[in-house]
Amino acid sequence: MIIKQVRDLMGPNIWTNHCAIEAWVDLGKYEDFPSNTLPGFNQRLERWLPGLIEHRCSIGERGGFLKRLADGTWLGHILEHVTLELQSLSHLPVGFGRARETSERGVYKVAIECRDATFARRCLDAAHRLVMAAAEQREFDIQSELAELTEFASKVCLSPSAQAIVSAAEARGIPAIRLWSGDLVQLGYGSGQQRIGATETQQTGAVGQAISQDWVLTRSLLSTVGLPVVEGRKVKSKEDAWLAAVEIEGLVVVRTPSGNFGDQSSEPLTGQAEIEAAYERLHAQGNDVLVERYIPGKRYRVLVVGDRAVAASTPAAGERASVAPASAPSAANTPAPMLSATSTPLAIGSVTLASSATLESTSVDAAAPFHDVTERMHPDVAASCVLAAQTVGLDIAGVDLVTSDLALTLHASGGAILEVVARPSLREYMRPLSSRPRPVGEAVVEHLFGVEEAIDCTVAAVSGTAGKTNVVGLLSAMAGAASKRVGVADSHRLTIAGRTIGQGDQTHFDAARRVLTNPFVDTAILEVDESNVLDAGIAFGRCDVAIVTNLGQGDHLGRKYVEQLVTIRKAVRAPADVVVPSGYAVLNADDPEVITMDERCRGKLMYFSKRGISAPVRELVNKGGRAVVAVEDRVVYLDGGRTEELFTLQRFACPVLGLPPMLLENLLAATAGAIALGLPRNAIVQGLERALGNDGIALFERDKRMVLVTPSRSLIALGEWAAWLAKRFPSARRLALFEAPTDWRADDVASAENVLFSQFFSVGLVRSSAGNTPSDAVAAGRSTAPADLSTFETLDAALVDQISRLGPEDLLFVPPVSSDQYRRLVSQLVEFGFGRRKTGGLASVESCR
Repeated sequence: MIIKQVRDLMGPNIWTNHCAIEAWVDLGKYEDFPSNTLPGFNQRLERWLPGLIEHRCSIGERGGFLKRLADGTWLGHILEHVTLELQSLSHLPVGFGRARETSERGVYKVAIECRDATFARRCLDAAHRLVMAAAEQREFDIQSELAELTEFASKVCLSPSAQAIVSAAEARGIPAIRLWSGDLVQLGYGSGQQRIGATETQQTGAVGQAISQDWVLTRSLLSTVGLPVVEGRKVKSKEDAWLAAVEIEGLVVVRTPSGNFGDQSSEPLTGQAEIEAAYERLHAQGNDVLVERYIPGKRYRVLVVGDRAVAASTPAAGERASVAPASAPSAANTPAPMLSATSTPLAIGSVTLASSATLESTSVDAAAPFHDVTERMHPDVAASCVLAAQTVGLDIAGVDLVTSDLALTLHASGGAILEVVARPSLREYMRPLSSRPRPVGEAVVEHLFGVEEAIDCTVAAVSGTAGKTNVVGLLSAMAGAASKRVGVADSHRLTIAGRTIGQGDQTHFDAARRVLTNPFVDTAILEVDESNVLDAGIAFGRCDVAIVTNLGQGDHLGRKYVEQLVTIRKAVRAPADVVVPSGYAVLNADDPEVITMDERCRGKLMYFSKRGISAPVRELVNKGGRAVVAVEDRVVYLDGGRTEELFTLQRFACPVLGLPPMLLENLLAATAGAIALGLPRNAIVQGLERALGNDGIALFERDKRMVLVTPSRSLIALGEWAAWLAKRFPSARRLALFEAPTDWRADDVASAENVLFSQFFSVGLVRSSAGNTPSDAVAAGRSTAPADLSTFETLDAALVDQISRLGPEDLLFVPPVSSDQYRRLVSQLVEFGFGRRKTGGLASVESCR
């Protein structure tokens, strides 16, 4: 068994709405040897990974996967489960996986959920070695492997503190984007974003951090506001340590600054020799050393978030309060209430904790050696800690204090504040000994976004086989007319508030992320190309409006292991799967495949149709749904029992090209999307007016000879344009120039040829790297050649030849295969002396394919 290729699906994809990796696995000879035919295989697997009994698999019950093993299953499926188990044991629980056969015998696509793709790849490699060891009857050191994976996870994955906050945000529907290899994470999109660096936020002041690192200054400020602080100072030598003890008088402790609540501290000391020895021991370890008055009592750390003391912990007896292992999170927990500075309990309710199993350390078997004491904390202590954090200038802080009784005020117990720590760890509150986890990640998210639903950047995504770019252009113009700061990524450029920051095809993952991370964007409008979804997933974990233009016969079906329409359908549907409950899936009611794409959509539905009030539209509206339809020369909005005319279509017809049905469909899709976004009606009309006349479909003319370069890459668009030109120019001699995209199947090329041969007098075919040679269908008798059929090696040669055949009143139709080729063709026609003829109406709206 070999792994041929691994893809990082960095966002929702055709498999799952979570991040995943997709491995192409060739079983080789093991295609003929399922698990029940390999001697001792199942026993070795169960001995190394006893947790596999919890995998339910397709059977849907505990032990389901082991039953599949016993009955016989293939190594690709086993590789999926072992990779999931290794991730769960060494980092965080993950549970989704799929293994599916491809058209190549013995080759499987294996999809595996992950939190971090780099770590998941490492687990996949380990799983591959483990499975092969079991198949080849070799031993495998599972403990060493898990230790290495755990260590690797601590280096490449989010820290437990950052992960706790991210998990809490995602539970509230707030998406997260990791901005760097460390803990810098963006929560939310565009103008609604907040950034964290572990427990630092963008609200954490640099001045406050600097103050917290200077204990002398911190103690002075706390004293100024009346908070009790411990007497002491930093010392520079053993002699200075003894001098500090003399200044204090009485019992002292010699310790290091706490930072991560993991300081080393001496017992109470009085003698010079023992004080100097304590200094030497700590200083030899490279630490700063403090000498402070001994205060009887226990050491506590109170976590302050915003204006609340949300949790308190203390080291377990006999345990050093330092970085230590933690166990995997429980499935569900109900945390106790957090205390505010005013002692008013905050009702949190039931929380499922999805925090890291590797809490600042890397082991997964033991709880952190801390006890949760939040409920024992006196309200005045909580208020004092909040005041301490705010006095220093930190929005999130760990306040270290010592007191004989946390249930008393600090003054009553004789307690004092030791330090105010910036960037405190959350680990001791997430898995304390003998107690329930505290919702500390939730507290940070609430601090950043408030208790109500987060105000976030609005995201609209447009997917489908054809017309996407045109819809994006219209919708962005409407949003701009509503004074939105629009970020757009489509087939020909990336723009922020009208400023172009990227040229060429921008439908890929990285371009969309550039829009979503831009803090000036309050409305993101993204074109989603299905081929990029297959390669990397979609760049957003949630969207407010998902528009699906069409599916038809699909596209990109000539890609490796993409041979069925169902695969493309899943990629086109992906944005609709992540629509928020308050959002909309805007679907083409005229495409029978598209109107069923609400199967996993949590949002509401809106249809659009160029066929008027069709049966699907009527059914939806009768249920209280919404639709935008063309009725004769009007565009009408249907909202339950209410009907509203939005505008007439007369002005959107081009004098030369008329109003092609596919452009009308794009107009309806964009209008429905604008309504779903909540844009006002006047902005929709104003946006359409702004969009017109923006150098759209390329129509050229020279000596009454016309050349039409259209954004028609897909088979569905090609067919619609061919039929429309035949209707619009019935008496003209129509010629076509065609090069098949490289990711089309031979059958797709043959279908395109049939369309062209039936509608055009002369056809020039460019040989491509698609699965056949142009005109193979003619040779095989599957197509009838037109009156004039020519083949060419290059597009340039074909263009020169076809232009030479043009006579007066003739029309040459050229559909480019890419946005780059579109621009090149336009430039070449200008060089050949053709003048760009102004198109009007919807044909004048800028688009590329």
